[in-house]
Amino acid sequence: MWEFKDGKLTSFEGGENVERLKALWENAKGDKDEVGSLTIGLNPKAKLGFLYNSIVLGTVSVSLGDNRELGGRVESSFGFQCTVTEPSLELDQKPIVKRGRLLVS
Repeated sequence: MWEFKDGKLTSFEGGENVERLKALWENAKGDKDEVGSLTIGLNPKAKLGFLYNSIVLGTVSVSLGDNRELGGRVESSFGFQCTVTEPSLELDQKPIVKRGRLLVS
């Protein structure tokens, strides 16, 4: 689980590989704690398992760190993106996605 406040990573935890990711993150330079991108999947015809998992309805993809290849201004030696299936996402304490179900139209 990743927690953010004001667009910056404040804490994260996870399964057995999280320590490896934390080590990379802790040793990185630049704006490593900034959100690089956030995508909410809206395509009901897209299927998981392909290159564009982030467009699948009900998924949430988030990246940390460098986002210059997307035209952003976040510069870091760290960059990581993942797509979560069946996620829950709140913005300003308002639910947007709950267990992979989009709550707004």
